[in-house]
Amino acid sequence: MSKAIAMAKMFASEWSNAAIDEVMQWQGAFGYTRECPDQAAWRAIRSFAWAEGSKEIMRVIVSRELLGKEYISYK
Repeated sequence: MSKAIAMAKMFASEWSNAAIDEVMQWQGAFGYTRECPDQAAWRAIRSFAWAEGSKEIMRVIVSRELLGKEYISYK
């Protein structure tokens, strides 16, 4: 179960980050101002990626579940 959860968290943060980055590109400099509602979503998605565990940690969890503990890079 932890592999599926880690994969979902990893992909959700990557895809949402890619989507909001694209939106911010469309908005240009206006996207970073307080008047633009997208900047709040940008900050929320960025904090979600950090608070829920970094992508690297999620990748370690997935690879540990797939390959076994003997293949992880640290002990």
